[in-house]
Amino acid sequence: MSLEYHITTDAFTLFGGGISKTINKDNPDYQILVDFYRAGNKKALENYLLALKKVVETPSYKDCGFTIIEDRVQVNGKFLPASLGRKIRQLADAGASPERFLNMWKKLDKNPSYQAVQSFYDFDERNHLPITEDGNVVGLKVVRGDFTDNYSGKFDNTPGQTPSIPRNECDDNTNVACSKGFHIGGFEYVLSYADNYCSNGKKYIQVEFSPEDVISVPSDSRENKIRVCKYSVIKEITREEVVAWKNQAYNVKPVSEDGRCTDCDEELKNCYCDDDSSEDEYDDEDENEFDDECYICGSQYCSGYCEDEEY
Repeated sequence: MSLEYHITTDAFTLFGGGISKTINKDNPDYQILVDFYRAGNKKALENYLLALKKVVETPSYKDCGFTIIEDRVQVNGKFLPASLGRKIRQLADAGASPERFLNMWKKLDKNPSYQAVQSFYDFDERNHLPITEDGNVVGLKVVRGDFTDNYSGKFDNTPGQTPSIPRNECDDNTNVACSKGFHIGGFEYVLSYADNYCSNGKKYIQVEFSPEDVISVPSDSRENKIRVCKYSVIKEITREEVVAWKNQAYNVKPVSEDGRCTDCDEELKNCYCDDDSSEDEYDDEDENEFDDECYICGSQYCSGYCEDEEY
């Protein structure tokens, strides 16, 4: 590399390889570069400039709409949450488009809650919920047979409806599993909730929401559901469709020709052998730990009223 430099008492400027960089005296690197220069260590100066060039020149990443700074993904000057940044970078490195994840970030970046911004993608990745092209997320709910919400019966969840409540009326406390706000779950949560807490007239619905409208990810529900202030109802789906969707998302092996699980020989609608709580995921001590816990609030001392104020 053809290297040139200009040194003053206030700054050290490097030129080479189509890039120039000025390091001001208040930057700790200034004295390091001066010492390299005085020692005649041209190779060290070249390596410093090459490192800067690597940061500045990442054409494949730039074409995708992001840059890498200090090994972190940055969009428009903001660092993304670590897990979301890793996903976007993995897709770009594999030659796949990360556009839908970047669109999701644009909406998540508008969310006023720091906690929601930092924890939402971890929830989405853990629960394998699809992300739409425009950055929204598709999740699941269980409602009454007349499509009203299970708690109050006041919110209409027929396909095409968009229930909403003011954001400042929702509970953003992550330590409270069941409280004010709309709750949307992943596959495991919705299937268990429907079986244990809903009447025979229950219906499963597929919903879509914006990351901007996420209130919190309750930790007491094993982070399998979220609280939002707004969502849209896409369509009604059957329990069998929910299970099949879950199996596809978790890459579960196909069922037999007669529709039974190839591991437990149960009908698909009754199969739980690939749940996270299966025997091959926990030892006996772990299983006993969860035997008496309420699935909704996670407490061993649940009085049966954990659904208060949940819609």
